[in-house]
Amino acid sequence: MKRVNSWLHLWLGLASGLVVFVVCLTGTIFVFHEEINDFNNAEVLFVQVPKGAHKLSADTILANLKKEYPKVKPSQYTEFSDQSRSVLIKSMDRSAGASLMSLCSVYADPYTGEILKIDHTYGFFRLMVGIHVNLLLGKTGSYIVQISTVIFLLELISGLIWWWPKRWNKSTANKSFKIKWNANWKRINLDLHNVLGFYILPLAFILTITALMISYAPVKTVVFKMFGGTGKETPVYQIKHPTDSIRKSLPLEQMIDPFRKELPGARQLTATVPSPRSGAVLIRLEQSATLLTFEGSQQFVDQYSGVQIPISKEVHKGDRFLNTTVALHIGAWYGLVGKILTFIVCLICTSLPMTGFIIWYNRKFKKKKVIKSIG
Repeated sequence: MKRVNSWLHLWLGLASGLVVFVVCLTGTIFVFHEEINDFNNAEVLFVQVPKGAHKLSADTILANLKKEYPKVKPSQYTEFSDQSRSVLIKSMDRSAGASLMSLCSVYADPYTGEILKIDHTYGFFRLMVGIHVNLLLGKTGSYIVQISTVIFLLELISGLIWWWPKRWNKSTANKSFKIKWNANWKRINLDLHNVLGFYILPLAFILTITALMISYAPVKTVVFKMFGGTGKETPVYQIKHPTDSIRKSLPLEQMIDPFRKELPGARQLTATVPSPRSGAVLIRLEQSATLLTFEGSQQFVDQYSGVQIPISKEVHKGDRFLNTTVALHIGAWYGLVGKILTFIVCLICTSLPMTGFIIWYNRKFKKKKVIKSIG
């Protein structure tokens, strides 16, 4: 069984190594996307609050954006409970083409309406998500990533079996739990693969299983059913409401204003910008938010009448579960500590295909060279 397990671990690893490397690397880069974005835009995150001044309406700021940058199409409007924070408008910059990099963040002064900056940092991270999810190859890429993720899960299990010593003593414990830094580079590489691989197993299992729960329908269905769902719930952000080409959309300000009374208890208010693709806007009161997740409450509002549209308990439940799963997957589950741990685990997972390949190469080809030189 040990020999069979070692054979499976080797060839499954070689078959999926490149995809696992790319997926883990993009995941590693994505972990601190919020912190990197804020660092890149630190100079426009806050504005001077004029004495006695009042914030401009959302529609005035959006109109100013359209006037100054007609090719920038807003999709999401965010204002903050902190009165000194600038307004954030997620948009698509059509001057950047149709690529994922066209996603941009527009920062505006809520008191003057001035457009402070248009930044494409989020576009870069959206590109990383695209590579991470499907290698930018559409459905074919999604299947490749899903199969590689299943293989990686098997690799974690077979790796644990391969790591487990035949008998426990001081010598095997040292080999299993410690990296021998004073050894030659081949031994260090072997220890980096075995020892670090063992230490990250719990979180690596969580990252792999949550990846399958998010992207692989059979796993998602089974897990959702375990928690009382159907597995076929549509995420709230994908729900579209009937449109009416005759009726005119209400001003966004009129739709979000009733929610502002709850804003002091939340960090920010985010609303989708009225669009002909849906007859309702989605408004969220968020305690925290990332590019893919949020913590808070949400509500649809009919963009023609301003009437709130109820979201069913089943959809709410499924959305919370999916949101929690994504938060676990990207490290947004326990603040900075969760992100640091996820970053370290992703970094080590990225290294495993490389260290594993080096182990195989040394054993496969170096021995042949030695035999030839002796002959």
